[in-house]
Amino acid sequence: MKQLSEKFVFTILVSLLLNGCAFFKKDKSEIVFGNKEYVDGFVSSIEPKWFKGAQRFAIVDQQRKPVPHRFFDVNPFKKIESGNINVVVTTPANSDFLNQIDITSGQIFVDEKFCDQKDEFDELKNDVGNNKFFSLAVLPRVLDQLNAHQKVLVFGGDEYIRKNFGTHSFDVKVIGGFIEQVCPFGGCFKADQWLSRIVLVAIQNGDEKLDNVTTIAELQRKVDWKYVKAFIQNGQGKNKVTNKFFARNRMGAIVSSKQALSYINGNSTIFTIEKLKQMRLSCYKLYDYLWRDLSKISTSSIEVDTLEEVRKKAILLKNKKTKGIKDDPFWRRFAKNNKKFGKQYKTCIDYVNPSNINDDPKRHWFFSYLTAFHNLQDLGYAFNCNRKVWEVNPMVIKGKRVKSLQEQFRNCSDLDLDRAFEYAPYMLDTLRKASRQSFRYIDYDSGSKGSHQKIYNWVSLSPATMACEDESDRDFSFERAIFPKDVVWDKRGNTRKSNSAEKGVIY
Repeated sequence: MKQLSEKFVFTILVSLLLNGCAFFKKDKSEIVFGNKEYVDGFVSSIEPKWFKGAQRFAIVDQQRKPVPHRFFDVNPFKKIESGNINVVVTTPANSDFLNQIDITSGQIFVDEKFCDQKDEFDELKNDVGNNKFFSLAVLPRVLDQLNAHQKVLVFGGDEYIRKNFGTHSFDVKVIGGFIEQVCPFGGCFKADQWLSRIVLVAIQNGDEKLDNVTTIAELQRKVDWKYVKAFIQNGQGKNKVTNKFFARNRMGAIVSSKQALSYINGNSTIFTIEKLKQMRLSCYKLYDYLWRDLSKISTSSIEVDTLEEVRKKAILLKNKKTKGIKDDPFWRRFAKNNKKFGKQYKTCIDYVNPSNINDDPKRHWFFSYLTAFHNLQDLGYAFNCNRKVWEVNPMVIKGKRVKSLQEQFRNCSDLDLDRAFEYAPYMLDTLRKASRQSFRYIDYDSGSKGSHQKIYNWVSLSPATMACEDESDRDFSFERAIFPKDVVWDKRGNTRKSNSAEKGVIY
């Protein structure tokens, strides 16, 4: 592929489902549970499919076999007419830690530590701790109205869920839902400052105590719903302004299962197999193109000291000119690609893994830095090449910021871009410590407090802060490094002193 055409750009945009349309596809090989043993009735091992294929894009285990993608490898709907769906549990009931799912890698990671927090709405006298009565889950292949994974609260089956949630999906019955309102930042004192989405409430099929529950009203008579509401509104973190905490979530109206599923059908993005294949293929092409175009070394950027080096450089430049090969410096190639494919790249990186560290570590770390750069741009920051710093680039009108892409790179050199890439992880760490929207790079989510799953990706960090009374619990997320300390950006401004530059790669 010599170049990416405008037609290809359009294909990427269409295939990434940015229009928010919903696509339902009924599974002809639908399995009806009910005649099996308790465990088999609702626990299903996730078969790896998404990462089968090109090795350079896969996430593999220690045996180099593809790992399951917990978001794309699970069919969301079993019997949609009766409200039976499949879910992937991220945080089982009574867990000490709040887990999230990274859609790009399809893996679960530990996000925060639960702790006792005051009820900001003063509806509960005691503090709110962990999610005692239900498991937190997601509906695979479905994005909600805020373009996040579709949340599901699952009641029942606690023991089996705790045992199998890391490797299995679960068959549950939707009994209703509720409107969850989210305050993006600060204190939302006006009604129009809150964003809304639907959250499903489900019962684990096969649970003897709750199997006959068909509505939320019936569920409220069996569990402490007052605590459930308090947890939704406080337990997952709050917005912090200086030293004061504000509610980030609140529970709105309760709706029936039919209303909830109908709303999802009409207002959510639902990925079908066909759409996923189109998206993955388009993103793979984009990743390969960017790697080929940005990893090569430009002859004009090579520093020379001796007359012999000058002569060799001149011959190389002449040969390229004779063959009609452009020798653009790195900053110019990066600026061109960023302007042309920046939006497509940011969308791709949200859903499709760009590299396999086991296949090509240099390619992997290159994309890790490239993603950090794009994440900062997406958060509203630009690198000032004159001042050599990342700075705020506020939105003037919808879709346009103070500093355009053209202006950002007008006075940049390869050395300036070196600094931009090198400083990107530090800037993301600064935002995290200031309780602002940011990202953290996770390789293997290891340790006694980890999920023990292979992420190798930047994961989105909410500005929500746990308002813990214990400072050690409050600082749990800050104890983990935001990016591996032993990984560095291979500088482009001084290629003669770079080992990897001699091989024609950067990372």
